[in-house]
Amino acid sequence: MVAITGTSGSGKSTLLNILSCLDAPTSGSYYFKDTCINELSSEALGSFRTLHFSHIFQSYWLIPHLSIMDNIVLPQYYQGRSLTKSEEDAHSIAKQLDISQHLDKKPKQLSGGQQQRACIARALMSQTPVIFADEPTGALDQENSHAIMNIFKQLNQQQGKTIVIVTHDHEMANYCRLIHPVTSLFEPEAQND
Repeated sequence: MVAITGTSGSGKSTLLNILSCLDAPTSGSYYFKDTCINELSSEALGSFRTLHFSHIFQSYWLIPHLSIMDNIVLPQYYQGRSLTKSEEDAHSIAKQLDISQHLDKKPKQLSGGQQQRACIARALMSQTPVIFADEPTGALDQENSHAIMNIFKQLNQQQGKTIVIVTHDHEMANYCRLIHPVTSLFEPEAQND
């Protein structure tokens, strides 16, 4: 469980997008386990992301014409899981995130914090080994922020999920095992004379 911290505009989200294969690096090679990401076709990259990565986006990216339930179960549809089992899992996760009463609503009918929790539920439904989260508690109040971070901590410790969080909130970053300031990731290597 890693927090990537830094000031606004320092490249935190760009780094997260490269790590999660949403953006490609302009140079170098990126390996995930034994796979060279740079060598994957667009189609192979999409399948790779579906199997390995979940995303919690700062701007939610919920599909506006789908219900919250449909948004949450969407990853399991792409992973070929049964709709009945997916909906059972969605009800359980929605209850844990206190949005079960909103499952039949459309995203625009929810507050920002409720949409964020729906986005988190969608990521938890995908059952991937890695979750990338861009400011996952940014739209939440303090109580809900701590509840979400405790869920992440539990997923990390009990299920072995890798969780990479971009945040500028040091209190939320302290939930993580490792805190890495993004500025040190982009500093040029020291020149040896």
